[in-house]
Amino acid sequence: MNLFDNAVKYSKIDSKVIVKQWIQSKTSDAIITVRSVPNHSISEKEIEKIFDIGYRGENATSIIASGTGLGLYICRYLIENRFSGSISAQRDKDGILFTLRIPHGEIE
Repeated sequence: MNLFDNAVKYSKIDSKVIVKQWIQSKTSDAIITVRSVPNHSISEKEIEKIFDIGYRGENATSIIASGTGLGLYICRYLIENRFSGSISAQRDKDGILFTLRIPHGEIE
């Protein structure tokens, strides 16, 4: 939930947050992508730290003074440790793209 909340909270006004999901046929993994256009450009240096405990990006600190920097750390922890999956972030033409991969996402 935090990932989706952040995507909306830190996006440019009137921009879209695009969420896509599918089951990868070859592996049966659930893939979820969240693409947004942040208020401020995100550097590669920030992307490298985005899941670190206590880290808050420039975009977050310039918009909302309070915050713990725990949200994306907890997202990564849960995806990796509870679901044995992965989560990543990368710069994407005008914004940022988060990709979640959850093994065996399809229930038979």
